[in-house]
This record gives sequence, structure tokens and C-alpha cells, in this order.
Amino acid sequence: MNRIDRISLTIWRLQSLISFLIAVAIGIGAWALFHYHVIHYWHPLLKIIWYGYLIVISAYWLLKNAVLLPLRYRHARYEFDESTILLVNGGWSIEEVLIPTINVQHVNIQQGVLARKKHVCAIVLYTAGSLHRFEYISKENAEEIKRIVMNVVKKKEVMQDEAEKPLD
Repeated sequence: MNRIDRISLTIWRLQSLISFLIAVAIGIGAWALFHYHVIHYWHPLLKIIWYGYLIVISAYWLLKNAVLLPLRYRHARYEFDESTILLVNGGWSIEEVLIPTINVQHVNIQQGVLARKKHVCAIVLYTAGSLHRFEYISKENAEEIKRIVMNVVKKKEVMQDEAEKPLD
């Protein structure tokens, strides 16, 4: 089975850091409103809530970066061939999705700002029932998956066209 690129840990940690800094900025903004008397009543319970908020988001951020992201990376794998695509994701719990290539209707390759800088991308496979997103694989592997799926889709369309032709 193929493993996602190791750079995914860096990207996940940067995304986590950005969301953490936004949450801290919100907390500091709330503190500034009360501290500089923009809001005139600073109830002692609000101080406890504010400190609790900062402690909870800090603990969550540390837990996420120290435990959850390495687990997510360790379990993230994929495998593909002409007939099936297997995606394995998860941290605490593991999800394995086996997608028959013939059921894929559309393939999309996406790159965010951080992924573009690190030369990796996400592939999104659309089936009739749902979509399956798999992040941070190399651009070459994503293009290969897309090529395989599109070949199967083209073969399926040709077979349907031939089945619909009237017999002479």
C-alpha cells in the first residue's frame, strides 16, 4: 500500500497552528474588551471562563499535534489498480473505503496554498452516493489515479453505447 507524503504532517501542523492562533486572537480580543472597559461589567465568572477557554484550546492543540496527527499519518494509506481504489484514513478509529473504479463518476484534484507550496495534492472521487477525499499524495500519483479512473469511465461509456445500439 502507498503511504501519503510525510510532508502532510507539516501541512496539518501549520493548519492547526493557524486555527489555534485565530482562537487565541479571539480570546485576547474578548479579554481586551473587558480589560479596557469597552464592556463595562467584568464579572469574575467571565475571567474564569476566559482562562478556561485558553486552557482548553491550548490542551486540544497540544493533544492534536502530539497524538492525533501522527496517528492520522500512520493510518493514511491508499492503493489503486484498474478495478478498485482502497482508501484508509483515521486517527483513533480507522476507516477503510473500497471504491470500485467503475462506480466513480468524477475525479477532482485539489491543491490548497500550503499543499501547492509542498507539491502535494488531494484527490476527490465522486460516486453516485458520496464523495471520497484523500489528501496529500504526490501530484504524479493523483494524476495516475485520475488517468486510470477516466479510462475505466470511457470504457464503461463505450460499452453502454454499444449496448444501446439496435441489432440489425
